[in-house]
Amino acid sequence: MIVPYTAGGGVDTLVRLMLPSLTSQLGQPVIIDNRPGVSGIVGAQIASHAAPDGYTLLAGNLTTNVMNGLLLKNPGYRPDHDFTPLALVNSFRWCWW
Repeated sequence: MIVPYTAGGGVDTLVRLMLPSLTSQLGQPVIIDNRPGVSGIVGAQIASHAAPDGYTLLAGNLTTNVMNGLLLKNPGYRPDHDFTPLALVNSFRWCWW
């Protein structure tokens, strides 16, 4: 699983928490490959160029799947074309008091 952010960050921590369950459900080990850089673009590009065999997963988020495509002319990948969403892992809302 490619995590396009640094080890110990929010996305990485969430992936590591769900790793035992994911490994159990898939019946094989899942290895985390942290590929930080350029707001997740480095990891997302690597995932987009991987063979479409189901063995490479991307722990994408709002930045990698929406914002990079909206704010940058060419981030080097197309989230709507290059990736297939598998699951919503986390969701939160800001609460302004």
